Amino acid sequence: MKAKINWHYSRSDIAQTIIDLFSSESTHAITVFAPRRMGKTELLLEDLWPLAKKRGYDVRYASFWMDKSNPKAVFLDAISSNSQDQTTVKARIGVGGTFVEATSHGAPKESDVNIKEIKEEFVKLCRGKKKVLLLLDEVQQLAIREQDETFVAALRTLLDTNKGKVCVVFTGSSREGLLKMFKKQKAPLFNFSHQLDLPELGSEFVNHMLGAFKQASGKTIKLAPSIRVFTALNRVPAQFHDLLRAMLINGRQDIEQALKEYKMSSGENQAFLNMWDTLKPLDKQVLINIANDEENLFSEVGRQSIANNLGLPEISKSSLQKSISRLKDAALIESFQRGRYEFSELAFRDFVHHK
Repeated sequence: MKAKINWHYSRSDIAQTIIDLFSSESTHAITVFAPRRMGKTELLLEDLWPLAKKRGYDVRYASFWMDKSNPKAVFLDAISSNSQDQTTVKARIGVGGTFVEATSHGAPKESDVNIKEIKEEFVKLCRGKKKVLLLLDEVQQLAIREQDETFVAALRTLLDTNKGKVCVVFTGSSREGLLKMFKKQKAPLFNFSHQLDLPELGSEFVNHMLGAFKQASGKTIKLAPSIRVFTALNRVPAQFHDLLRAMLINGRQDIEQALKEYKMSSGENQAFLNMWDTLKPLDKQVLINIANDEENLFSEVGRQSIANNLGLPEISKSSLQKSISRLKDAALIESFQRGRYEFSELAFRDFVHHK
């Protein structure tokens, strides 16, 4: 029987740093930030969870991404007295390979969950012999709905009053969302956590993945063009893995040619086209200006530039602000610094840049 292919690229050094910080009581909460599909969930499940268990922690995992309207139920499901098993969690969220998108199923309906019940289960969890490590994935989702503010405030209180027993790792793929999450007045988590930006992967990751590909196919792919392809994919590890999987299935070996085929067949470009067609002309031009790194959109020069490109005499600040709000609501851009905007997805930025 052929040996199992190890596609997982370990980030054990980051996991070790986090656990050492917790064990030395240097901090009790860390937020790991990176855009989507950069490997945050894999870090939690493949590197951090096993290490924490070896170090004696009772590990619990919850993702707020795929069940956005049910955060209390998702959290209750994670901390309930029915012990979570890593294999069960990974199966539940559909981990078939690497660089997963996480979800949670089987949680009770939100209408059946109240804060008192969450507190009771949390107290039970803290009475255990082991120190608890909570892995809370895509936590910025809790900043979106006003009705979640009571839950967030309760969560802050529970974590704050049990620092000696509970450590927590938050992850987030929206920097603006995280800032909202930690600074909301009615549900503050301000100054509660220390942020750790997940470093971009480089040639060592590419080399590891090529080794796994060779083990699976018996074929060798050259490193230099592979690094160029990884860069063209904005160093998104999930997309690079998807590309290699497609090459494996289709028997390809030329990775640069395979990239062209992948972009045509992945459906991503069509999805971007469909999205683009739904946007107002002003929104399209704003995105183009952001993609071209044009700053000071709200200045007279910036607004006139947009107006000129649209063939209009002028664009008011209020019209521009409404456009920005629409683009934020559609999760196309975000802003964590006043007056500066970034694309939520780098691939979409590339798409717009070529418009």
